Amino acid sequence: MTSPPTGDPTSDDEDVEADDVIEIDGDVEPPEPPPPYEFDPGDVEPAARRFDAAYAAAALTSHWSAVIDGIRGGPPTAETLESQTSLDRALQTPVLFDLRLALAREVPGCRLGPQINTETYAYPARVREVPEPEVRLWRELAGRVEHPAARARLHDLLVERRDGNGRAHAEAAVDAYLELAGGAWDDDGGVPFAVAELLVRAWELCRRYQLWDRHQRVQATLLVAAARELATKAHTPGIVLPMLEAAAAPPVRRQPADATDAPPDTPISTRSSKTRSPPTQMTTCSRRRWTWRGGVPPPTTRAPASLPGRASC
Repeated sequence: MTSPPTGDPTSDDEDVEADDVIEIDGDVEPPEPPPPYEFDPGDVEPAARRFDAAYAAAALTSHWSAVIDGIRGGPPTAETLESQTSLDRALQTPVLFDLRLALAREVPGCRLGPQINTETYAYPARVREVPEPEVRLWRELAGRVEHPAARARLHDLLVERRDGNGRAHAEAAVDAYLELAGGAWDDDGGVPFAVAELLVRAWELCRRYQLWDRHQRVQATLLVAAARELATKAHTPGIVLPMLEAAAAPPVRRQPADATDAPPDTPISTRSSKTRSPPTQMTTCSRRRWTWRGGVPPPTTRAPASLPGRASC
């Protein structure tokens, strides 16, 4: 977000034309927000179509505001803001939450929550504080929307709300995240930042709810994505390291020994038609620790001095 200009634009700046100066009427009041949303069963079907269409029109790497514009019917103008209904605002609320990867030296993971969350203020409202009529709309929409991004968002929010069957919501969210990540590579074969976020989020949900069958697929996809990004030599640690930290994390309690093995039908090929570099590979040893061969070693392992570039079990 850019800061507003300061000073007097008409003073001594020769590059500013008089016609370029916009006068803002400080007495103009913003439009009154619509009343709080009250659930209506008749809203569900048309709302599901609008929610799907908004996500379908926005690219995976688009800013959340692109989805909001799709729901609103255009960018924020005096007309679109004034014509917003309670349902319009309720449909925008799920989109305002964002995924945020763990920072350096934090436990690997990716949280879903408000964009701003302090002790005294949150925007949007914390998931547990969203009014019940809006949460009821989420429940109804979750079973009707079809776009994977829409499914992932609604089911994941219901996970965070601890609403209903958390395990079932987590399974649906993970499946949708994997569908979104499938083949979502950049033109150079690399990985968009959004893909790293949703894959690490899927990994976290699998471990939280012990979804070990899905954990195998997520683990394999994390390794493929990390290897593809490394092969571009784009030097993007903000994308690669969170995925490797997740893949190299020690097993949690009651995690089956084979939970980190890739399913037999999972392709681990990372070769791109535009990349001649050999794919970076990861394999597992008998103690279920990741052994890194080639490229940059995972951040949670140490390579013995006698074997630079490799981490032992």
